[in-house]
Amino acid sequence: EADAERLQEALIEAGFTQQHEKCAWRYTSLIDLRHSHQEILLSFNSTTRYKVRRALRDGIAVRCDRQQEDIAVFYKLFQEMWERKGHPCRYSLSFFEQLRDRLMVFNAFSATGAPLASAVVLNDGLTARYTWGASAYRPGAAAPLVHYQAMLWAKNQGLRYYDMGGIPHEPKDQHLKGIKFVKEGFRGRQIKQLDSITLVFKPILYEAINFVRSNYRNVVE
Repeated sequence: EADAERLQEALIEAGFTQQHEKCAWRYTSLIDLRHSHQEILLSFNSTTRYKVRRALRDGIAVRCDRQQEDIAVFYKLFQEMWERKGHPCRYSLSFFEQLRDRLMVFNAFSATGAPLASAVVLNDGLTARYTWGASAYRPGAAAPLVHYQAMLWAKNQGLRYYDMGGIPHEPKDQHLKGIKFVKEGFRGRQIKQLDSITLVFKPILYEAINFVRSNYRNVVE
């Protein structure tokens, strides 16, 4: 950690800008995909394994693709989820459509065809990174099945890890505690990384953009 902090200090001296007032760590969890399908499932805790198996028994099916209709299914759930939180969605449909060649969408449907949960994964050649997710008001056991199917897809692509996309560290509100509980149920290897820093070429423009973003967040919150 001390070496990483010294590296960050050196980068800041070279002109990079830190995203927080002090050195911040990002926690996440990596699932090792070098094991068999069954071994990956058995590595989950008992609650998560039960939910995956229950979802399969209930006839929940996961469709994996990146076609426009798949992105649209995810985005509809994504919008509805933000609305339940009382906030406007911060992404547009076109944003995801522009990333179409770089992402893979996993949509879970009930036995009657109703969308229940979605995951959007980015592939960096080594790791499949869970980056965005959404779920219906009562998704049941669909979300754990979505992650499991995404892991199997990543394994079949020859990737080594599945990144759970971050885990809240010492969360205080119930929503974040719930996210932490669910993601830790997959029992991946927890790691921590330094938050990203940015090399700024036009400081005045950069500050102006941050000012607009900050005021937008204040209005939303």
